[in-house]
Amino acid sequence: MLPFWFLSNSQYKITNQTEEVFFKFDVSQNEEHVALQIELQQQHINLGIRNHHYLLLLLARQYLNDHKKGLSKKECGWIDKDLLSSMLGQNENHINIQIYRFRKQLLKACPSAKQGPQFVERRTGEIRFSSEKIQIIGGIDMATASNYDESNLTNAI
Repeated sequence: MLPFWFLSNSQYKITNQTEEVFFKFDVSQNEEHVALQIELQQQHINLGIRNHHYLLLLLARQYLNDHKKGLSKKECGWIDKDLLSSMLGQNENHINIQIYRFRKQLLKACPSAKQGPQFVERRTGEIRFSSEKIQIIGGIDMATASNYDESNLTNAI
């Protein structure tokens, strides 16, 4: 398992228990604003609203969709980098910058940690959000959105 941080006695520490981490996305109706909060052992880390949280939201949705379809944990969430670039209207370099910003934000929120979290995983041509404890509040209902075609998303993977 990949390491992550948890709050204990006002200090952030590394743990190998990624199952303890809960990601809560609060999304505006037009999806222009995505707030992210992480819950760890009944403690909360509010990461606020950041542009790079939208990338994480898309990856988290893919994970949840795959999980709902019954894919194994090992295969949940993988999305083709080219498809993700198309969905975001950004090239791969910009996506890498967004991932860097997320990791940097966590490092700033957890200054005593010496190693950053790895909740964004990569394999050849694909990327995913690897946490399974995700809650998404608000945003567009992807099942009923007229411009969303889930078959394009799953066929490209």
